[in-house]
Amino acid sequence: METLHYIPLNRHLLLEDVDDPEEEGKSKVLVPEEYKIVKKFGTYRVVESAPDCNTRFNSGGLVVVEEGMVREIDIPGKKKYYVLPENLVILRAEKTKTSRKQSLAAAFNED
Repeated sequence: METLHYIPLNRHLLLEDVDDPEEEGKSKVLVPEEYKIVKKFGTYRVVESAPDCNTRFNSGGLVVVEEGMVREIDIPGKKKYYVLPENLVILRAEKTKTSRKQSLAAAFNED
């Protein structure tokens, strides 16, 4: 059986929501169902990027974007996905190796 693979076009990213680990540890409070928390920025996982993107986005990498710019796509039989033009990405997470000198400088600058 063949499965469909969705590829974004025109310099767009296909994203999926990332569960917020900070929310898991917080106590639950009963609020009305229509109440929604409005966040200015959100973190998403890159599923796929368009072949014509100017910036390289690794599948599985994390990006921070302005929530109001993200568009939800509901693909029947699939989970919810989101699309966003690549130029609206604010931050991209990357793993880097830090030297001892860099880590000491970072610790010093935390105050």
